[in-house]
Amino acid sequence: MQDRVVGVGIVGSGSVVQGIHLPTLSRLADRIEVRHVMDVDLASAQKVAARIGARASASVDDLLTDPTIEVVAVCSPHRFHAEQVIAACRAGVPVVLCEKPFATRREEAERIAHAAAASGTRLVVGAMHTYDPGWEFVRERWGDLPETATLIRSSIVLPFNDRFEDWSTEVETPIGLPMRDTSTPEARAAVITARILGLGIHDIPLVRTFLPEWADLEVIAAELLDPLGYAVTLRAGRRVAQLTGSFRDHGVPEWEFEVVGPRAAMHIEFSPSYVHAGSAVATIIRDGERVVFGPHPENGYVREWRHAAALARDPQTPSASVSDLVDDLALAVHIADRAGDFIRRSAASEEGDR
Repeated sequence: MQDRVVGVGIVGSGSVVQGIHLPTLSRLADRIEVRHVMDVDLASAQKVAARIGARASASVDDLLTDPTIEVVAVCSPHRFHAEQVIAACRAGVPVVLCEKPFATRREEAERIAHAAAASGTRLVVGAMHTYDPGWEFVRERWGDLPETATLIRSSIVLPFNDRFEDWSTEVETPIGLPMRDTSTPEARAAVITARILGLGIHDIPLVRTFLPEWADLEVIAAELLDPLGYAVTLRAGRRVAQLTGSFRDHGVPEWEFEVVGPRAAMHIEFSPSYVHAGSAVATIIRDGERVVFGPHPENGYVREWRHAAALARDPQTPSASVSDLVDDLALAVHIADRAGDFIRRSAASEEGDR
């Protein structure tokens, strides 16, 4: 039956599950039902599962052998993503939706690709902005902008997540902010790598659309921003990309993605996911005409879950190729590694000038 309710199992019960995924899925209760919540912290899994009448466990194997599950959502810390996605593939789960990044190295992503090919598992990576109606709107209208773009800009400036979490739900066992050592060049390099893979990763698939020659990409500036931020400038051929992200205790959220070319430009302003405020507002300017879209009632998370459910009901439903998902991850790692290298080189240069 193509209209049946699809059973979902969720690996992880943290704030993203509680504040984003469960409220999103409540809007899709006619087609998706969460039936199993797994967390190594069994008490947390039980509290979250009790809210929605789901089963709780502390074992990934227990969840993967649950016969009521057709879609597994991997929402654990990202260092566990690859092994858990591969385990789901080997268990024959029809669809896996994994939060970003779905791996931490290209080699891991390629292992996932091989496991999915062997099992026939369909993969959805939670790059929610690629499912946003605002992104779909500009994609249908940008013409040759991917080939002619000269400037790509991703700017993410957010209040700390706990503000949004408090608005969206009462989070069980909240996790504090990750404060890391930045006292040495090596430590700062590791931190900027982590920040790009943690926050910058959201827009990397969008960036890759406009960087077809990213293998020769060069990081020409990289800095840590306090608190918990980064600023990276990239050059790939004649194109420049600026990636910034930071958190602050004041002001309104600003999440923008912009692309400029000689004959066209686009600008997208996304709403923070915890707020559940609908889609992005998107503007496309081409041939002297300015067209504005949004916000649509549904955001990217709703659309990605609709897509996962459609894949579970009908394996013939088109989806992103696994090779594209691997390339998205590879670009994120490429940028993160080279930003870290830039910080190391800058520190060594400063030391040499003393």
